[in-house]
Amino acid sequence: MFDRAGLGNPDKYVKIDARYFRPHEVPYLLGDTSKVKSQLNWEPTVGFEELAAMMYDADLEEVSKNG
Repeated sequence: MFDRAGLGNPDKYVKIDARYFRPHEVPYLLGDTSKVKSQLNWEPTVGFEELAAMMYDADLEEVSKNG
């Protein structure tokens, strides 16, 4: 997304501060879509990267309209 925003390398803008980590953070999350696929015959039509781009573009359009 940083490239999409014309910012390039995120390391120039993102800093990680361990003080803000939650103590009970789950280290790994993974969803299982097999049930929804088998029972509802449903699959997503938009992937994660495309969804993130759509959200960024929508926010940018909203900011452009409302200045």
